[in-house]
Amino acid sequence: YSITSSSRPAMQQYSYADLRSGSIEYEGHTIRTSPLSSYKYARAIANELKDWIEKGEFELTVPSFSLPKDSGVKSLEIRE
Repeated sequence: YSITSSSRPAMQQYSYADLRSGSIEYEGHTIRTSPLSSYKYARAIANELKDWIEKGEFELTVPSFSLPKDSGVKSLEIRE
């Protein structure tokens, strides 16, 4: 494209459920989809972290450094 990615129009909008279903329809074509992460592994990791917290084995440390107070916030452009 000769248009930058931030101003390029979206092809079409799909829900997360559509993408997780395994395929989507776009301009008459069926396109296979797959998740970038595994729900199964995410649940396993969350349960392990929960066990560590309940056993007192997961300890938080003091922050390594503070964020600067005088820095500004950059807003993000919201695309439709």
